[in-house]
Amino acid sequence: MKNIKNLFKVILLLFIVSSCDDDEFVPPNEFVDVAFTSSLGLGAKEVDVNDYSGFLDLSSGATYHEWRIPKTAFFLKGPIPGNATNLDEFIINPGDTITNDRTALVLFKEADSVAKITIYNEFDEYTEFILNTGFDPVAGSTIIDTTRTELINGKWVYEYTLTIDVYDTIVPDMAIRDIDGNPIDYRNLSSIDLKFNDKLIFEDLSETTNNARPTSTRWRVHTIEDNEDDEINIFNGTTKIDTITFNKQIGSFRGKLTSNRDRTETIKADSEIFDIPVVFNVTALDESFTQTGSVEELPDGTIQVPLSSIVADIGSSPVASFTVNVNGSPATINSVIKSNTAGNTLIVTLETDIQETDVVTISYDGNGGLQSLDERPLQAFSNVAVANYIVTPVIQTGTIIELRDETIQVPFDVDFDPDTFTGDTTQGFEVLVNGISFSIASVSIDNTDNKVLNINLTDPIYRPDVITVGHDGSGDIRAIGGGAIGAFTGVPVIMDNGDILNGDGSFDDSSKWNNNSGNGTSSITFPNPAVPANNPDTGAVAFVEAPDGNKPDLRSSGTYPFEAGKTYVWTAKRYIFTAHTTTFAKPYIASDQLPNDDYVGEAREVWEDIQIAEFVQSTTGNFIVRYQPVPAGVSRVYYDDFIIAEKEVRP
Repeated sequence: MKNIKNLFKVILLLFIVSSCDDDEFVPPNEFVDVAFTSSLGLGAKEVDVNDYSGFLDLSSGATYHEWRIPKTAFFLKGPIPGNATNLDEFIINPGDTITNDRTALVLFKEADSVAKITIYNEFDEYTEFILNTGFDPVAGSTIIDTTRTELINGKWVYEYTLTIDVYDTIVPDMAIRDIDGNPIDYRNLSSIDLKFNDKLIFEDLSETTNNARPTSTRWRVHTIEDNEDDEINIFNGTTKIDTITFNKQIGSFRGKLTSNRDRTETIKADSEIFDIPVVFNVTALDESFTQTGSVEELPDGTIQVPLSSIVADIGSSPVASFTVNVNGSPATINSVIKSNTAGNTLIVTLETDIQETDVVTISYDGNGGLQSLDERPLQAFSNVAVANYIVTPVIQTGTIIELRDETIQVPFDVDFDPDTFTGDTTQGFEVLVNGISFSIASVSIDNTDNKVLNINLTDPIYRPDVITVGHDGSGDIRAIGGGAIGAFTGVPVIMDNGDILNGDGSFDDSSKWNNNSGNGTSSITFPNPAVPANNPDTGAVAFVEAPDGNKPDLRSSGTYPFEAGKTYVWTAKRYIFTAHTTTFAKPYIASDQLPNDDYVGEAREVWEDIQIAEFVQSTTGNFIVRYQPVPAGVSRVYYDDFIIAEKEVRP
């Protein structure tokens, strides 16, 4: 549709251009009809400043006609080449704001959101014109404006004004404030003096200068170079109001604001650059660059040395300027590097591992060339104590669970070291199934969590099994930092419930279930279980209710897989109201009715764990699940936690 519209505009514009030789308005001797069009269409009308549009009177039978334009616009003489860049040479009759030509080419020289283009025609008879002025997305229909002639002094006058939104060219502007919000008169300053780490607030004010309506902002602060290609950016930002921290290096810098407007179907893109007319002079901090804070051995055996500021990237190795004494004797240093995660930290690696009982100190002679980003040299320090990493046992914590694929997941309190999972990883573990020790096939780190170990047994396990996991503290598995698994015994495993409904029977998502019965006023709602309050579940429950003689039908909206010949057990939580008198309900898998669920003699006003049905599935396939209390009687009961699982029995 957009392409068709654009094609129409091109054809119309060609027609307008080729018709520009009509110097005189000639009243036609035909039937009376009013109509007009423009290269902008009759709906949304937008144009760029210094661009032009065509307007064409298509009326018949008019005795007089004129186009009226603003004083800031000009009529053009066509044809106009498509590659014309200076339209001023096509201006005719400068200062005229009225033409009697059917075709008017209008150049908009000034931006104006309400520029007026008016058609004025006179007729001997009444006529009207239906304009399609746009599309209403809310109503989903076109916007129709029926315009009519008006009888004035014996003439039927048609007058209609098109409002044109003329977009200006972007004029970028900005404000600078200090971090406390105080404005800085940067236009009357040659420079702004800053200390390293100082901040300034830049705000793009381009949208306030005219009606160009920019859509995005880009900030750039850069070094000052003779060759622009050699400039190094110390800040790039795209937020209209941006806080700039001068913390990359010291020196003198300049800045640029680029204000942009995206291209639309009717308006050209625009991008204008404002060179900020002030130099930002950044000098080093006054305080010394020193070692500060506790020096510590990390779990991987390296030494972490914190500094008072971010350290500049290290050039040649400063190893020779460092000394690490272990129990009074110098240790061989392999490397001194800047931390990848903390810019104000050095990481020192020794050739030999530090032991927990070692006394370790570190010194720096000040000659290693290390300096902060603002070029302050790192001051020497001597015999700073290193806090040794103390290896602690790895503690089993949290719930041990069995997954549906029979993997047993055991969580711990720290991450394991994958490099230690060599050899016999099962050493130290014991898994008891119904009190009998089962052979372990493998122990591995979980793919998604390095604090979890996955245990797989050699023989299958079944849902009714009672399983525990223990560890005697032996084996070569280690955590990051060297900790071994601490001994634990007899931690129970929570077995997967095998629910083929995959939790949908919790009723927390009401879209998974509906009342499919059209019989009377039966209803199913999903209230919060605050009434009754003793349901341990904090989510929703199903409320199956119907007056005497009606059949509610609680039915799943999705289907679930069943296999022929397998035995399944359907369990639930149930709360029966005193007013409930229906004697039984019919559970179904699709259209297969299972044995009735009998209400007779069941407790009232209390939540109970119940078994709805145990059944052997007759056919294989994906089927809906249904539950239907039946007449006669009043149905009024809550359900929660429908679970249907294959019945497993250890052979």
